[in-house]
Amino acid sequence: MTSFDTVLFPDTDIFKEKLYPLFLLCHPVHYLRTVEPAPDRERTETDLFMESGLCQAYTPAPLGADRDRFQRLVNDIEHRKDDYAAQLTALTVAGLSASKRETGGEMRSEIISSLLKNHELQGDVVGYREMVLWQSRLVLAIAEILDREERVLLQELQYLDDKEITMFQELQGDSDEDGEQLFNELEQIRSKLQIPRPREIRTRFGAWLKLMDCKSFAEPDLWLATSPDAGDEIFTRYEKEGKKTAIPILKLTLPGKIEVGPVHLVNQVKQFHEAAVKVHDDIVSDFAEICQTSVTSPAPAASLLPGKGDYVEQWDRLVAEHFPASSHGTSSVTFYLLPECSIARLLALAADAESAVEKKHGLLAVLHG
Repeated sequence: MTSFDTVLFPDTDIFKEKLYPLFLLCHPVHYLRTVEPAPDRERTETDLFMESGLCQAYTPAPLGADRDRFQRLVNDIEHRKDDYAAQLTALTVAGLSASKRETGGEMRSEIISSLLKNHELQGDVVGYREMVLWQSRLVLAIAEILDREERVLLQELQYLDDKEITMFQELQGDSDEDGEQLFNELEQIRSKLQIPRPREIRTRFGAWLKLMDCKSFAEPDLWLATSPDAGDEIFTRYEKEGKKTAIPILKLTLPGKIEVGPVHLVNQVKQFHEAAVKVHDDIVSDFAEICQTSVTSPAPAASLLPGKGDYVEQWDRLVAEHFPASSHGTSSVTFYLLPECSIARLLALAADAESAVEKKHGLLAVLHG
């Protein structure tokens, strides 16, 4: 089965239930790994994903001898509960992207520099370029920590349904009004956790781009943004280049999440691939052709992808059969064509000299959770 060779951004942890559905459509999915694994580490279950060809880690700037020091810094941020750790609560992606006034008078660079200084990673220890890369790694590491904490909190909140609120009322002797207020407060917390934060994504994407720029690489078939805000980082650059707007040409359904272990996941994805060979090949073939032909923007999607009417229905039916919405939820991915623009060139990333000929048009997919 043919597939899309894909680069994922700006997430640096691909082992998430909400990202697993991407394997149904794209493989291998290349993701940026901020730090190389320890040379003596034991094999983990997630290695099965790479061995199965579903994903591939890309580490453009290995830390080498400094790896352990960086990991200690990240571990302190995530796990220490003393006063030192309390001071680090200001160091969030939101804090890094806030104004000077919002961060209590400290500029973003000063917050980062303070952390690095505490771990003897400033001044004469590393040069300017290395310091920028350390800062970028730290932004991405903290972003993943926040993602994990939010997922845990959302999982805990989902158990507090109407029935449990009622039980809480009975135990506490609360009035109906108090119970309703508690329920509304929980809903507000849940909704705030799910609100997009463009400023954070912008900071995260900038850090991702700095690391990606360290080493040339072969341009993939597809660039995949893990959120609409991340996709906007590409669209904004495209429009600033004087190009017209990107063309949305295809939307496909995906499961909202796949909550199984690595072994079961690999088997489920394999079974889906076997069932979807024909429709998948048609989709990939159409996109490969369109990325090399002349396109006038704007243009109707139907004229660009003549097979669209057939395989969208087939794809959605297969997803519903293998991953019912009742148990897996739903998400979707939308494909956009960027006429006359290579995305690697748009991002000023160096192309590998041995890579294939640059594509005439860029192809971007955006995940809608």
